[in-house]
Amino acid sequence: MESLTPAQKTTVTKSSTERLRLLLLKSGYAQEVVLGWSIEQLMSKYAELLAQGWDPAVVTRPVDPELEKMRLADEMEMIRMELEVREKELEAEREQKEKEAEEKERERELREKELEAREKKREDRQKEREAEKQRKEMELELEKQRGELRQKELDAERDKMMQTDRLAAQQLEFEREKLKSESKVKEQEIDVKERAQNDEMKLIKRYGDALAQVISLQPEEVTDLPAYFRGVEEQFKRLNVPRKYQARLIYKYLSARARVLCSRLEPDVRDDYDRMKMAVLKEYGLTAKCFLERFNTMRKPFNDMFILFTSKLRGLL
Repeated sequence: MESLTPAQKTTVTKSSTERLRLLLLKSGYAQEVVLGWSIEQLMSKYAELLAQGWDPAVVTRPVDPELEKMRLADEMEMIRMELEVREKELEAEREQKEKEAEEKERERELREKELEAREKKREDRQKEREAEKQRKEMELELEKQRGELRQKELDAERDKMMQTDRLAAQQLEFEREKLKSESKVKEQEIDVKERAQNDEMKLIKRYGDALAQVISLQPEEVTDLPAYFRGVEEQFKRLNVPRKYQARLIYKYLSARARVLCSRLEPDVRDDYDRMKMAVLKEYGLTAKCFLERFNTMRKPFNDMFILFTSKLRGLL
């Protein structure tokens, strides 16, 4: 392409695919080869011919009747294809014009609808103004009637208030006496409740001091927990500790892990000794399988007495 003149370059770039194929067929290229080339390859081959001085207008070559007949058929096919392409282009232009005409028609209809909508909106506003005027007139009339009715009501209310003032004074005196009586009752209830709380705290302290002498902290060995709780319950029984105090009394003897668990429990569970104990055992994963394995693998330490070792085995059953 660099060796071509500007006019030749323009001829190459502006030639259609079918024209390039026709020119290359005239130059002697085989039809199947030319039909397999892309537009870039067709332009490149045609540029090479022009660079070599080939002129399609003066091409002379031996005429083979069969080849000439095939060439003419190809040219006719090319012309037919060009006509089809042109017809498609014209059809596309016609469809585009029809679309534009339809679009203009839609725009015209839309403008007409907009004008109709504006006119209707103006009429609606006029009707609304008239209706608003009538509504205000009716409101003024109703307001006048309400004013007259209100005055009558005020007069009746004044008479009623004069009649009820005496009853209100009597009722006020009655309520005052009632409040004094209720206040005295509440003060008495508070005194009784405070005395009961003080008595309960003293009772809890007494039980706590007694338990501190006979029970120890929760053992570190997990499998000793059931025996530990049985010992605690035995002391509860001996000291006659009420059930409602048992969970609070044992709390300070539990391990840090067990106390954290209790702090997460619901109040009704935390204050119930049996439910709290079951929650602690569940937290440590104490199951029948765990106790059986511990029972089968336990060995007597050298420093433990047989009585203590027997007690540990019994605690696992």
